[in-house]
Amino acid sequence: MSRLRAGSPGAVVTEAGPGCLHLAHGVPPGLVTGLLALLHAGQGQRPHAQFSATPYQFGMAGVAREGRSPMLNGDLPEDGDLRLGSLRLRGRRVGAALSRGRPVAWVTEEPVPDAGGAWLALSAMAADTGLRPVLEVPSVPGGSPGEAFYNPVDVADISRLSAAAILARLWEDKTADGGDDLFTAQYQPFSGQFPGLAARPGEQPDRDGVLRALDSVPPARICLAAASRPADLLAVIGWNMTDAWDSALPVCAVLRSWEDRFGARLLQIGPGAEIRLLVDRPPRTTAAAQGIAAEQWAFCSAWIDQDSEDELTAISEIAPRLLNAPIWGFWWD
Repeated sequence: MSRLRAGSPGAVVTEAGPGCLHLAHGVPPGLVTGLLALLHAGQGQRPHAQFSATPYQFGMAGVAREGRSPMLNGDLPEDGDLRLGSLRLRGRRVGAALSRGRPVAWVTEEPVPDAGGAWLALSAMAADTGLRPVLEVPSVPGGSPGEAFYNPVDVADISRLSAAAILARLWEDKTADGGDDLFTAQYQPFSGQFPGLAARPGEQPDRDGVLRALDSVPPARICLAAASRPADLLAVIGWNMTDAWDSALPVCAVLRSWEDRFGARLLQIGPGAEIRLLVDRPPRTTAAAQGIAAEQWAFCSAWIDQDSEDELTAISEIAPRLLNAPIWGFWWD
């Protein structure tokens, strides 16, 4: 099965000082909102902004507010217009194939131009709304929303699974047959035994890298689902676009582990059997990247480079691309 490709990136330049942001005219409000949320979280103080154009007032948690945002408490918005902070979206509730008509997410009708900035702003509001965002890119341009919503599963079951055990089993399955020298080269310098989980890096989050990456995200639909953390969202919507997994549960268990260790949060689903994560603490040394590449080689059919869209299938190829990479992409056959 061939992999589907997404759109192309853009660019925005920002500059931050202590407790204050100076942004050039034209910076998308959604990205400003998320940037302020990151600044607020890092400095423990109320942020403010200076603009060369119309000013926006920012309230608690760095969320842009004009008036008052609704407290949704995990309830999906009604069909139609939705106003959250400075964001104005239009969408509808969408069910999964096996959810018996029960909606599992609220999805925008059209792709949102500043999708990365909107995702960050909505993530900053999640404590208030009870809803986590994920970007959806359909397999076919203009395709129906929710194509990956299939079989929702109980989030409580994720905690019964071990990411280390899942990845070890996948590693064993992929290396069991041995194969020729060309295949064994895919997992060198390791052997047929899973090397274990990579250590959590000690570096501080790379906020500049995160913001640059979000600005490069092309327009996409935005899904909102009731989840306590980003890693659980796939279980809530019942993501299933590949025969590689019986359900979303083991995928969520691995994503939880990466979320805890590397600050990797679910950013995008689609096109096809593809997901992408936004990473706060990517590896910054070759040794660290190699350990993470081993996990990711076992996890997916191909690792996707965010900039080039290259599909990589060898640890020696994946590891160099992981260095300082704020977005990780995965695809399954």
